[in-house]
Amino acid sequence: MTADTPPRIVADHALHPAYLKEHASGCAGCYTPLSALELYAQAFEAAGPLNRLAGFASSFGADFYGFPRNSRCV
Repeated sequence: MTADTPPRIVADHALHPAYLKEHASGCAGCYTPLSALELYAQAFEAAGPLNRLAGFASSFGADFYGFPRNSRCV
């Protein structure tokens, strides 16, 4: 990821139904929603484009999928 990376990178948190993510078969993964912003901030800072974190976290995904932007803030 660089400052020139297109704003198409979106998280996989809710773009498909939960029943497709939650399986008794023990699919791999980790539960990070409670600390996601902090983890993203660390990754963006380490890679350089920290100034793009707000867009990544709040508008790029909604814009890409044609959803309305959230009017609330963190």
